[in-house]
Amino acid sequence: MSTANTPLLKQAFWWPKASTISRTLTGTDSGTAWTNTNATAAITFTLPKAAVGLTAVVSGLAFQFLVASAHNVSIQPKTGDTIRGLAASTGLVLTTVGQMVELECVTAGFWEVMAGNTFPDGITVTGTATVGGNTIATTTNGTFTATLTGVTATVTVTARYNTIGNVCFLYIPALNGTTNSTSCTITGLPTAINSGRDAQQIISVNNAGTTTTGVFEINGNAITLYPSLTGAANSWANAAQTKGINTCLITYPLN
Repeated sequence: MSTANTPLLKQAFWWPKASTISRTLTGTDSGTAWTNTNATAAITFTLPKAAVGLTAVVSGLAFQFLVASAHNVSIQPKTGDTIRGLAASTGLVLTTVGQMVELECVTAGFWEVMAGNTFPDGITVTGTATVGGNTIATTTNGTFTATLTGVTATVTVTARYNTIGNVCFLYIPALNGTTNSTSCTITGLPTAINSGRDAQQIISVNNAGTTTTGVFEINGNAITLYPSLTGAANSWANAAQTKGINTCLITYPLN
């Protein structure tokens, strides 16, 4: 498994988490990708003080947020901090399933919008991303049925995706079954979000009932799962134990 043309493998991975209640995040939560999966009401994530410093993911504190259930997700900075494009201490509200935003602190006191399909200050993403009336990228979003292979029974989940320009953000809930093969793949990827190049990203996997670090590889419409960072794709345990992936948020180029 080569990493020569797969820079995503060289990056630390986002750690996906779901919450049905409001939370106050801390600096040690940096690198988490939050969803409101199974929420029954609106929730708020309060950010820590915007600070710059080495973390497990980037050079400053960083977070991702995705609306997975049909309830508002509010992102509230600490008093005096600013989400770039909004007034100081003003929160950003995600209102629609599929809306996603990535925030990173590059300058102390400020949260920069680094990626996603939701932006403040007059930038909209509704089929096209526009700034001042000028189109800067086309966008799409949707769902599909993701099916795990290499297991005894049919195991599926509803996966969600958002694209903006040449980048796809793919959210797949936990997907596990009882192994009956040394290989493991995910099928069902729509043609519209096929990858035009071999892209890999580190994820959390389950192999023989043990949670460990593996690799998610996407090439064209094929998704191949690796049970470790160095092993072959067909090196999964095959002893009637749990195999699959934990909830993950994957970012990859479309072409």
